[in-house]
Amino acid sequence: MTDNSDNLIHSPNDPFYTPSPEAEARRAELAAELTRAYRVRGRAIPLVGALTFLLFAVLVPFWYDVWFGHTTPISLLVMGAIPMILAIPCHVLGGNQGFLDPHPDIRAALYILGILLNTTGTSLCMTAYYAHIQVKPTFSTLIAAALVSVAIYALLSILLQCQPNRYGLWNGLAGLVVLALIIVSIVFWVKSDSKVFFSFGFFTLLWTLIAVIALHAACSDEGSPWLRFSSFAAFGILMAVGGIVLIILACAGGDCDCDCSGDCCDCSGCDCSGCGGESSSATQTGKVARKQRKRMWELK
Repeated sequence: MTDNSDNLIHSPNDPFYTPSPEAEARRAELAAELTRAYRVRGRAIPLVGALTFLLFAVLVPFWYDVWFGHTTPISLLVMGAIPMILAIPCHVLGGNQGFLDPHPDIRAALYILGILLNTTGTSLCMTAYYAHIQVKPTFSTLIAAALVSVAIYALLSILLQCQPNRYGLWNGLAGLVVLALIIVSIVFWVKSDSKVFFSFGFFTLLWTLIAVIALHAACSDEGSPWLRFSSFAAFGILMAVGGIVLIILACAGGDCDCDCSGDCCDCSGCDCSGCGGESSSATQTGKVARKQRKRMWELK
């Protein structure tokens, strides 16, 4: 019988094969390493996602104060794309397995820098939406809107610590739950007056869904650094949020909810951001008057 002691991972098809003690020990060691890798990724990637929510809650109100009234929402979207362009070489160099392979700390720093750049760009894209609706987001409102996503991250991380080898099941269930919550958030975003709360809740849930996909990919490819997948996710959320806000801005051009007939831009007291005009006391007065007329009509 041939010596199969060198085959430490997979047994041959020989039904009479008996693994050597060295092979069994090596197999147990590999299984333990995989379990540790799943647990580390199950903690690290959700933690990065939760920290980005905190950065969003700090940066979005800051950008609003800095840029509102001084630039257009489209310009904010363009500015949001600049950090993404700068993050591309960081991601590429972080994944370089040539001259940077002996320096894992430098590669990790490049990935983290890319994630921070993409987070900054995403916050600018979010600010473009709030500048469009002319409502300033507050830190407390944004934090409250992100609590659902943080709770999902925490629960998923706990499950992966308890049963790391079933990461496929837990990531799949988390993805379905987040997808359902995204649909609910869209409904409330459209119908509710709390545009800031539900829009930011939608953005954080969308980021959570992308992060769950990245987490599953990271667990499936344990040979790659987990920061690589978080970096991919950061690119994904920036492009997703930027695309959604761009669609909103494009669809809002020339449209408003006033009750006038004819060209919206020619009516008085119409608060139509698509006409290129800025909000003023006169337009706000007209908006209040329309709401009062609507309530009077409902009372009749």
